[in-house]
Amino acid sequence: MALPQKKSRSIIINDEKYRWLISRDDYGGIGLFIELYENPAQKLTTAFSFGYPAITPVFVCEVILHALAQGYTPHKKGQNFGLPENSPLVVVKNLTINAAYKYNW
Repeated sequence: MALPQKKSRSIIINDEKYRWLISRDDYGGIGLFIELYENPAQKLTTAFSFGYPAITPVFVCEVILHALAQGYTPHKKGQNFGLPENSPLVVVKNLTINAAYKYNW
């Protein structure tokens, strides 16, 4: 099932347009869901514990780049690609300031 257009945001990374959405659960956790903007196939999912710093477009860019390096294939249909909870913390510490991304609000 595709992410809703009205509640999601878009971001362009390496000439690919993605849609992303943040969802909070009843226990204070934060879920991040990412897929291709057009013709979504494999969805990227990850979660963060309560009190995690703000999830910004730069952070989403780093999560996507990290997932692609780990084997995420957004064009290939299949099961969701899940990153373990709080896994991108290492990526954020080494944030690449010159990462090629664009975002639309």
